[in-house]
Amino acid sequence: MKYAEWVEKTRSLPFRTSTEFQAVTNALRAYENAGMGEEEALLTALRDAIAAWRRNDASIRNADGASAELFKWAHEQEFQKGLLPAPEAKYQHVAAVNCYAYAFKCIAVMGKYGAPVPGGKADAPVFRKRPGTETPEDYYQRLLDGIVADGVANQKTITVKRGSGVPDNPPQPGDNEYLVAMMVKADGFHFLRRGRDGFWSHKNGGGDSEVETCVLDLQQQMYVPITNDIMGEMLRTNQQTYLTSFETMKFRAYLSVPEDGMEVKS
Repeated sequence: MKYAEWVEKTRSLPFRTSTEFQAVTNALRAYENAGMGEEEALLTALRDAIAAWRRNDASIRNADGASAELFKWAHEQEFQKGLLPAPEAKYQHVAAVNCYAYAFKCIAVMGKYGAPVPGGKADAPVFRKRPGTETPEDYYQRLLDGIVADGVANQKTITVKRGSGVPDNPPQPGDNEYLVAMMVKADGFHFLRRGRDGFWSHKNGGGDSEVETCVLDLQQQMYVPITNDIMGEMLRTNQQTYLTSFETMKFRAYLSVPEDGMEVKS
C-alpha cells in the first residue's frame, strides 16, 4: 500500500490523531522511501508500529477497510522480503490439497470421496468417528492405522514417534525424515508438518485455501513463524495465545515421515 493511498483512505477516520496511528503513517512513509539496504529494518519498524497500534486499540483488530488492508499488505511484504518463511507455491489454491495431502507432500487429485483422507491410498478411507459405540480412542487409532497403511501402500514406513501425551518438545524424526503432527476431534482431523528450516506449516482444507507458514500472536498482534515452542502451545486444546483454526481439536500424535512424503488419496 502506498503512503498516499493510505492517507487518502484514512482521511476521515476518527483515530487519525492518535499517537499510534501517526507512528504507523510515519513508518509507512519511511518504508516507501527506503534506500538501498534499508528495507528490512524499515519493514520491521512498520510491522512493530502496526502491532503496537493493534495492541492499544482493540477495535482496530476487527475493523474492515484501510486498517485491515494495511495489516494484510504489510504481512505479504514480510513474505516477499524474506522476513517470514514463504509458503510453497505449488500447494497453494489446489482443490485436492488439503491438510493431509500437504502434510505428506502430495499434489493430490480429487477422488471418489473428495479430498484425501487417511487410509485412502490403502483403499480403506477413514472419515469421521463412527456413530454409536466407537470411542474417540478407537477413531484416533483408525486414523493412525490408515496413515500407516497408506505408507505400506506406498512401500514406505510411517513411524508413530509419540502417540499420546502433551505436544511439547517434539521428538526427533528418523534419518532423512521429517515430522508430522496430527490433531483429532470427533468429526475430523488436522495435520501439520515441520520443514528443513525447523518451522511448522499447514493448510486449512482444500479448495482455495492457502498454506500457512506463520500464526498470529494474539498478545503481540503480529505474525510469527511457527517454532517448536509455538507449535507446542498451538496444539493445546482451547489455547488463547495464537489464532488457529483447530482450537477445539486434541493433539494425538507425532509421526516420522520419509523426506519425500507419500501419495495420498480419497
